[in-house]
Amino acid sequence: MTLPRFPGVTLSSGNVKNMPVLGLGTSAAPSPTAEAVKKAMEECQTLGLTKSIGVSNFSCKKLADILAFAKIPPAINQVEMNPAWQQEKLMKFCRANGIMIAAYSPLGAAGAIWRTKGVLESEVLIESAKSKGKTVAQVALRWAYDQGIVIVCKSFNKGLYIEGGFKL
Repeated sequence: MTLPRFPGVTLSSGNVKNMPVLGLGTSAAPSPTAEAVKKAMEECQTLGLTKSIGVSNFSCKKLADILAFAKIPPAINQVEMNPAWQQEKLMKFCRANGIMIAAYSPLGAAGAIWRTKGVLESEVLIESAKSKGKTVAQVALRWAYDQGIVIVCKSFNKGLYIEGGFKL
């Protein structure tokens, strides 16, 4: 199989190691279609070069488009999900199609440009945390855990890991 953006480079020829790395917009070659990329990913999985295939920030529509031609469905879709942005329609679609969800920003995205602070400042979560003797972060992480999704946590603040009950 020839990789779409790298003419002459094939998976079976063993010359993948010498494949050039291109930055965004540095190639004169046309961008591959989603179908071509998915086909290449499926061949990588078939050859044992990867265990599974995942996507990131795919909506129900994008997932449906991929599932229409995919031989191997995506194993996981990584999206922002938290008690303030529950994405119920997407969660239902993924469950119905056997796609796991990995939730990033489970405590909101207070440091991001879009500044989603709705989680840690939610009156409902604050009251729930007080009544259970827990922190808001613990309640939010428990919500994500109870959804049966993978939780991706990242912080440069060690205090949040300790607050969440994680050992460093």
